[in-house]
Amino acid sequence: MYQVKKWREDNKVTKAALARLLGISKAQYGRIEKGQYKLKHEYALILEEFTGISRYELRPDIYGSSPPSAERREPKPFWSRLLRTG
Repeated sequence: MYQVKKWREDNKVTKAALARLLGISKAQYGRIEKGQYKLKHEYALILEEFTGISRYELRPDIYGSSPPSAERREPKPFWSRLLRTG
């Protein structure tokens, strides 16, 4: 989850905002980000959509290695604005 933490910090998005996006508590999201809990595959798909970080990077144990032509996608600007705080 290092990739998501870095993205979150770079984009000034709070843990609470990502927790809301995933429909989980801030505490549960914090445990996922720290690596105490594994990211569910459903959450990986949501995070891929909104952060641009590939599901292959987030859960290689489920999705395998990234296809050679796969690149990071840019997050959707609309959702990025919703996640910003402050």
